Amino acid sequence: MTKATRHQTFASLAALALVVLAVAFGLRSANAGTAFQNGVPQFPPFDDQYQARRIAWTAAHLPSVLTFDPRRGVGGAFCPWPPLYPLAAGTVGRLLGGSTPLLLLRRVAWFPPVVFSLFAAAAALLVARRSGWIPGLAAGLGLGLSTVLLDASRVASIDHHFLEPPLVVAVAATFVFALRAPEGRGAVLRGLLLGATLTAALLVQTALLLAPAAALAALLLFPGLSRADRKSTRLNSSHANI
Repeated sequence: MTKATRHQTFASLAALALVVLAVAFGLRSANAGTAFQNGVPQFPPFDDQYQARRIAWTAAHLPSVLTFDPRRGVGGAFCPWPPLYPLAAGTVGRLLGGSTPLLLLRRVAWFPPVVFSLFAAAAALLVARRSGWIPGLAAGLGLGLSTVLLDASRVASIDHHFLEPPLVVAVAATFVFALRAPEGRGAVLRGLLLGATLTAALLVQTALLLAPAAALAALLLFPGLSRADRKSTRLNSSHANI
């Protein structure tokens, strides 16, 4: 590939990612006019509002996370949700200038559309690099235009559901990455990466246990996949050494 061709390919991929990013973010930020009233974010009732409380509490007591909440129930109760999301959101919100609860939650309200739009653009970019710009565009717009995913990632929809699609894809990607690892140190490092991804996913949403369960079921039902990948890796290595 010549230098000019590489520049052309890079420009095409960058344009594709920007298109998907713009479409996904434009749709998700369309409710910004109703998501704020007099500068105050209007979080949907129940789960989103309680996430706002946990995030604000964490930002005020870094690095603690609200686990036992004296305001829940009659005499207080433990929150069953994992701690990583409020810890990460509270920390990032503080770093972005959220010095008061209101300033913090104004910034946190934008996390769902920003994070999900970047995820859709990254997915489009990765698919396009392997399969061409048409499959990449289809993948990115498929994520960006999905009504189910749109509702979970609008401005102020700060429950942890907007993180589930990126985490599921990360679990699947690192599983395949580990499965295709050559024997030796590379296999260990890829296994550690898979473990870290699984840990992060479960510390955000315990229901994501279904993703590694599905991956393990695929490995058990189709054990030849692992052997084929390892054989292909060894063959490629031997050809490279010739």
